Amino acid sequence: MSRSASLAAPGEARNVLAIKPFRRLWISLSLSSLGDWLSLLALVSLAALLTREGEPITQYFAVSGVVALRLVPPLLLSPLIGALADRVDNRLIMIVGDVLRALLYVSVPIVGRLDWLFAAAFLAACVVPFRTAAKDATVPDMVPKKRLEEAHRINLLTGYGAAPVAAVVFAVLAALSAVLGALFPVLSTAQADAALYANGVAFLAAAVVTWMLPARKPGAEESAAQPVDSVDANELTAPLPQTREVPVAQPVQRPTSPSTPDSNVLRTLWQGARFAGTTPLVRGLLLGMLGAFFAGGAVLGVGRLFVERMAAGNAGFGVLVGAFFAGMALGMFIGPRVLRDLNRRRLFGLSLGVSAVALFCAGLIPNMVLAAGLTTVVGVGAGIAWAVGLGLLTQELEEEVRGRTFVFLHAAAGVLLLLSAALMPLLAGLIGDHPVQVRDLSYDFLGTGAALMIAALLALLAALFAYRQVSERSEVSFSTELIAVLRGVPATPAKEAEHLPGTFIVLEGGEGAGKSTQAGQLTVWLREEGFEVVATREPGATKLGMRLRALLLDKDDMSVSPRAETLLYTADRAEHVNEVILPALRRGAIVISDRYIDSTIAYQAPAGSWTVR
Repeated sequence: MSRSASLAAPGEARNVLAIKPFRRLWISLSLSSLGDWLSLLALVSLAALLTREGEPITQYFAVSGVVALRLVPPLLLSPLIGALADRVDNRLIMIVGDVLRALLYVSVPIVGRLDWLFAAAFLAACVVPFRTAAKDATVPDMVPKKRLEEAHRINLLTGYGAAPVAAVVFAVLAALSAVLGALFPVLSTAQADAALYANGVAFLAAAVVTWMLPARKPGAEESAAQPVDSVDANELTAPLPQTREVPVAQPVQRPTSPSTPDSNVLRTLWQGARFAGTTPLVRGLLLGMLGAFFAGGAVLGVGRLFVERMAAGNAGFGVLVGAFFAGMALGMFIGPRVLRDLNRRRLFGLSLGVSAVALFCAGLIPNMVLAAGLTTVVGVGAGIAWAVGLGLLTQELEEEVRGRTFVFLHAAAGVLLLLSAALMPLLAGLIGDHPVQVRDLSYDFLGTGAALMIAALLALLAALFAYRQVSERSEVSFSTELIAVLRGVPATPAKEAEHLPGTFIVLEGGEGAGKSTQAGQLTVWLREEGFEVVATREPGATKLGMRLRALLLDKDDMSVSPRAETLLYTADRAEHVNEVILPALRRGAIVISDRYIDSTIAYQAPAGSWTVR
């Protein structure tokens, strides 16, 4: 995978994190990302707990509402972000945002009411766009221009990398809830979630670290434009940093580039969708990669209600979400290494298909252990698809388009993840749970399982369409190549050498050695014996060869480098073999050539210091 496609190489990460101010900003982002993911899991779980005693459909709507509330603020508040960021210190925006979210999330278990849970979730989501824009605007002040792209890739990786960590923390806190309730009475009620208190600690710690950052005067000119991957993944649908005018005596516009993101999420998605599908390959890659996130959103949306039907509770929900994101991280790591001999486009389609089938099986069989394992497979398949897809996009797209495509991809992935998580619980509620009895066999058909299976079928259709778009013609079928790769044998048998009934004779030697004379006499004698003989030479046996010969022998008006000279002789030989030698040998003739490859090796290879093959 090329450098631009990777998130952050270890060496690059060390170089950027060695910058002390950015290292502090990264620590602050890590804590904030942890709290953001932890809050999503905790609010979804608490909404399910608070509506457990009511109608089942109410529980589904409550879970869907928590996720949907995170989508609305970034879309509504985008126009206000730039104006505030120009007038207020970015560090202050980040500190206030983290403190407000800490207070809001801590208040939710204390109040213990569903209406306040929704209100707090909405208000906290309103803070996210401003915090993200301020963070992105701060990075150019701390990192040299040549390191900006690496810095933003690290931020992107940190945002998504916090998801499995948050899931593990959530599962551990849920498992220890009884012990924590005994030690701290405030945590003993069903409405109190220890994860929300942990959120408060994480956000307050992020605010303290942010306070230690150097202050930046509002309106100061930026040192560089924002690079490609500046979408903050932990704040999934947070708007992208915008290009602002600098308020000085003569207004100075911040430098822009095709990869400079816009603060308006809707405009980013609309503009990105217009140029993202320029070719079938790009269209298929984007559709497949976004389909993988759609499957992840389904796990996030119905996971809590799904594990509740299996009596796994909060701990099971944390395991399920953690399994998906940990699997995705593993898939992105092994993506460039897995099945190296398999065509990358076919590997892209295969990984998406395996991910969809695993999700379907997870919804079909309501077993917690099996669901955790299958969800891990879903994540691994999605991660491999993303790793391979980013590499193929980097190879396919021109540099001026690549940046905008990646911005669109990351923004669309975040929106689609939450949109899927918001819609799937509603679908599960509409389907409902239905026990099925067939003689002595009973099966609980769960609405949540059905939602997962429907999401899997949609993901599978997207995978099939994506594969049709990215596939290329091959002599070997997909199944044949895959079986061959798994067995460790070549997918195609080595082609047998063409049987040529003729005879090929070459005379080599230095200047004046008499090879041309011998070639002529041999030709006459063989013809007298009744054989078809084709006499030829190098260079100059074809029309193209005659022109190349003139260039090679007439060096008075130009100077030819050794490498160029060798390539000219090679070009003459390619034409010579194709137009003269092979046709004659196929007819069964005897071909006598004055010079061939040995002369090139003797004369051109030493002068050019490279081997002719």
